[in-house]
Amino acid sequence: MADEAAGGGAAEGAEGEGPLDMQALLDEVVERNRHVSGMLLVQRDGGEAEEDLAPLASGVAPLPDAAAAAALNHSFDEGGAQGSEGLELGGRRMAVAERREVGEFYVVVLSEGGQVPVGPSTTAGAGEAPDFSAADFLGGASVGGLAEGPTIAIAPGAFLCPTRKWVLAVAHDAGMDTSFTLQVCTSIAEYLASEGE
Repeated sequence: MADEAAGGGAAEGAEGEGPLDMQALLDEVVERNRHVSGMLLVQRDGGEAEEDLAPLASGVAPLPDAAAAAALNHSFDEGGAQGSEGLELGGRRMAVAERREVGEFYVVVLSEGGQVPVGPSTTAGAGEAPDFSAADFLGGASVGGLAEGPTIAIAPGAFLCPTRKWVLAVAHDAGMDTSFTLQVCTSIAEYLASEGE
């Protein structure tokens, strides 16, 4: 899923034709991935950007102010200054639940309650048949040690990954499979870094 989003449409059209259309990329990824509720890019403190970059978002509103962007940047630091009120992302108060290395990326896990926001791998209620997808039958592989198999979010949250110029936030809502959300985050971060972003 993430590979489709990173390799098609807006991203593919940008190769060899000038700068990458970041807004079109975010819009396309959010539209194509049912386990992504929104995406946000804020300028990375100490990154490779030569000029100030305005935040970009798809499905995340309002855009963060300077203080919220700084808090997102500092969330990568152990004991990062997120304050007693947590971080604001898309109008929701979130807290750092976990920091992990996933492949070549240092990933910050955010959730509304500050807990790792996953639960049982089915969204079926009492008396309902489970809602299976093809992924449920492919076997559970660990994604950077975060979890095995489908991990259904019990609370809204997000994954943060740094790139050369940006901090990428990929948000999910309760009921979404966070293993896919994480895959989108790391795949898009890897793609942006390879494009010099």
